Amino acid sequence: MEISRSVEAVLESGVVRTGPGYHPVFDEFESQHVTQFLENMHTEDVDERNFRRDGRRIVFSLVFLVIFVFIFLTIFLLPSHRDIYFEIVKIAFTFLGGMGVGYGIQTYREQREAE
Repeated sequence: MEISRSVEAVLESGVVRTGPGYHPVFDEFESQHVTQFLENMHTEDVDERNFRRDGRRIVFSLVFLVIFVFIFLTIFLLPSHRDIYFEIVKIAFTFLGGMGVGYGIQTYREQREAE
């Protein structure tokens, strides 16, 4: 009988438990704590949604500004200063290409880290 209890204790110690462990703080939770937690989660969701909306507005504004500058340069520089215009366009496309490559590398690294 004594040997079976010691064998049982050894076998139980080798069992791997999965999932989150129990914490004594969970005994202290009440309904008001759950309500506060849900309200905080809702506030964080609203803030994140507003942050994304503002980010889209900024990107739209920057794209609009770049298009406006490109059209302005085309109208005023192309007829009389063709060589300056093509140098500006070449530098701009080089810069945008570098940004695109950097964004692609960053996205690739983030995807590799997520896997």
